[in-house]
Amino acid sequence: MLTEIDKLLAVRAIGLQRDLFIDVAPKVVAGWRARAAVESPSHLRTHPVPLRVTLPAALLHERVREITDTLVELLISTGTGSGHGRRRRSPSS
Repeated sequence: MLTEIDKLLAVRAIGLQRDLFIDVAPKVVAGWRARAAVESPSHLRTHPVPLRVTLPAALLHERVREITDTLVELLISTGTGSGHGRRRRSPSS
């Protein structure tokens, strides 16, 4: 779990705005992410500046989501956050 937290902190340290792709369809962002994942850095550098920064940004944006999902799954699997061990209030409280 600590490894995943470290990954999340590293990606967030880059400083992408969380709402960077708010107006872009998820399928489009996923396509950009896939493209960035398979292109070599030297090939990425040949693109015009807007595309050169959009592709890696999409990759990082998607990675934040993937890492967050993994952390949630890890927390659920360990019982943390699922209500285990917490006292429940009675309906009359």
